[in-house]
Amino acid sequence: MSLFKKKIDFSQFVADLICFQLDFLENNFSQLTPLADEFGVLTEIDKKDLYENIQTLAVADILLGCHLNLCDRIAPENINRCVAVMYRRSLVEYKGMPEKEAENKAHKVLDLLNLMEQVEKEDKRLREEASKTGYQMKRMNNEYDEAKYFLTSGFAKYFAGKNKDAKDYEGKHFAAFKMAKAITISDIVAVSLKECKVTDDID
Repeated sequence: MSLFKKKIDFSQFVADLICFQLDFLENNFSQLTPLADEFGVLTEIDKKDLYENIQTLAVADILLGCHLNLCDRIAPENINRCVAVMYRRSLVEYKGMPEKEAENKAHKVLDLLNLMEQVEKEDKRLREEASKTGYQMKRMNNEYDEAKYFLTSGFAKYFAGKNKDAKDYEGKHFAAFKMAKAITISDIVAVSLKECKVTDDID
């Protein structure tokens, strides 16, 4: 570990994290999939779909981490804009994806965050109902763990689909949740901030 943290502008910081995660998933997804798919329900089409969507989760996790770790210095709207722009640029300039496809993938991050909010609202509703009976539901240890739970749960619902009666729903939901937990297990933003001093500059 260096004695002095290297200075890096926020845009480059975000771009580096996104490219790191994209490379990690590209190189390790095939090894992680069998561990997540314990019940063997995922078809080859499911696995391809999971790979495409797990990239969305990784970027949403970076966005969440930036909000939790840098909200005292960078406005939420600037964090959102920067992550969206850097994700599109990383897909187009680093991975060679067509711009229209990259734009669509960036929008999926917002879709996932909307599902995360739905999970959070449902959790709040269940807690309120439980409290009326005198039962107190156990809470997560901190805001970060709670936010991660809402994110991974939202992702599992997003991947498993709306048809809860489908015979493979539970298996797909479990596989997606387990994969999501593996990808988001560490606070990649907080870990990176130990080595970097992020400036407020945003391209």
